[in-house]
Amino acid sequence: MIKTSKPIAISDPARRQTVIYARVSSKEQEKEGFSIPAQLKLLKEYAAVQGFAVSQEYVDVETAKQTGRVASTR
Repeated sequence: MIKTSKPIAISDPARRQTVIYARVSSKEQEKEGFSIPAQLKLLKEYAAVQGFAVSQEYVDVETAKQTGRVASTR
């Protein structure tokens, strides 16, 4: 898993914080319209509408159907 951004300073401590996780199973799936940038854009827009402040983003390009996946860390 790749951490794609540094924590963001939040000016309003009452604002709810969230973490974004975007994932595709394969490079082919990513090319077919399920791109990471499209997912991140959608998730950021949703978070803004719901009043969340995005503190971190994580990205994965791995299948869930095979054993031996790389261990995810924060």
